[in-house]
Amino acid sequence: MLHRNGFLLSEALIAVLITAMLCLVVYGAAALHTAGSQDIKQKRQQMAEHFEDALGQMKGCEETCQATASP
Repeated sequence: MLHRNGFLLSEALIAVLITAMLCLVVYGAAALHTAGSQDIKQKRQQMAEHFEDALGQMKGCEETCQATASP
């Protein structure tokens, strides 16, 4: 009987350890996903800024071309 209780206790301990490991894996994946999301947001912001700069340069070039082409 004592051996059987000890065996059940070890099964419960293994189940708790497996659950804890799964929680750590899920937490780690969530942390990586959050870090990835932050990185994607920063890159998206940088691309938007570069696009706005390029658009401003294109408008400047267009105005210069129109000014020099018009007599």
